[in-house]
Amino acid sequence: MQTNADASAAKGVVFGWNEDNFINLLYIFGSCCVGHVWSSPWCKSPIGIIKLLVTTALTIAQYIRGTSERARLIRRNCVRYMIVAQAMVFRDVSPAIRRRFPTMGHLVKAGLLSEDELVEFDAIKSPQSKYWQPIQWLFSLVTVAKEEGLIADSFLYVDLIDVRV
Repeated sequence: MQTNADASAAKGVVFGWNEDNFINLLYIFGSCCVGHVWSSPWCKSPIGIIKLLVTTALTIAQYIRGTSERARLIRRNCVRYMIVAQAMVFRDVSPAIRRRFPTMGHLVKAGLLSEDELVEFDAIKSPQSKYWQPIQWLFSLVTVAKEEGLIADSFLYVDLIDVRV
């Protein structure tokens, strides 16, 4: 059940790709997706997906420490890869999201993927959907962060890999 606080919070959540092009996260992850998505155990409403992404993003920000540009970019790309995975899934379950992102190239135009990432993504030959690829990139970045000492403890690393993502 969505509370008034949830609705108020969701109205203010906007993900900006650049100054000229932005889209409301609730639009991508909530208002236009099919009903059975919300029946999963972890999500009972569109706000549930927003909470899941925000909670995971905050965990990444807390666990991957550092004030350097490198640490900031690793955190940013981890969250971006989560959003890319969600956008890819919702492209296949929501006509509205499919209209917004008809091809993977449109994810590049929106700033969610780089050209190099799209080339790498397209090079993978698989009969199934490749929703897992952005999450694999995220796991690789978390591993790099651990190796570079940006994650202080192995427990935090395991928590990010096993539970949060």
